[in-house]
Amino acid sequence: MREFRLFSSQPLRVGEVVALDASAHRHVSAVLRLRVGASLVLFNGDGFDYAAELVACDRRASQVRILAREAVGNESPLNLVLFAALLKGEAMDRVVQKAVELGAKRIVPLRTARSEALPADERLSRKLAHWQGIVVASAMQCGRATLPQVEAVRDFADILEDAPGLRWIFSPHDAPAASGQAAEAVSVLIGPEGGFAPDEVAAAVNAGWLPQSLGPRVLRADTAATVALARAQAVFGDLSREAVC
Repeated sequence: MREFRLFSSQPLRVGEVVALDASAHRHVSAVLRLRVGASLVLFNGDGFDYAAELVACDRRASQVRILAREAVGNESPLNLVLFAALLKGEAMDRVVQKAVELGAKRIVPLRTARSEALPADERLSRKLAHWQGIVVASAMQCGRATLPQVEAVRDFADILEDAPGLRWIFSPHDAPAASGQAAEAVSVLIGPEGGFAPDEVAAAVNAGWLPQSLGPRVLRADTAATVALARAQAVFGDLSREAVC
């Protein structure tokens, strides 16, 4: 039987009956059309999945009883942080989606010399909320029970000294530097479609970032982010090399 997995923003405790969030209720009642007695799995970002049973459902609301709690255990041991230049429209959405699937712990959008212009304050708040919604949807699909945060947009220069672990900057026009040491944390820095400006690469290298290449072809920025994160997980995390060959 198919397992229906939904996000709930509220605390979940075994034995309690809770009302589903509005979005989860719409999904249960209008999309899945589940009936009372159906089995569900809820998660709220605390690292656990909660087995539940649908006990009430009508046009206005749905309620579930929490039956059991189980640790998911699929979080990567690697502290993987993505610093990604702002991209236009769906390209940035894809970066956020794939970062969740590939186990990133943090996602930090960046303002760079050639990045997409920032929207006005109110639109930016909506954009950040939109990206966090993509985090939830992606975690729901890929089985993660911990939600990475999409952080406030930062300036490129401000993050150069404020990044954990081994620091990789992916720049197709710069010679790759070796990074043979083991790492428990990796920061991945991805530029916009036009790439980093030369002075940005120089500043990053001076701050200890190691230039990396993604092969002989120039990749689009959202593709580069996906491949770079997969490489980090293959080398230092929980994704086998064979899986990305």
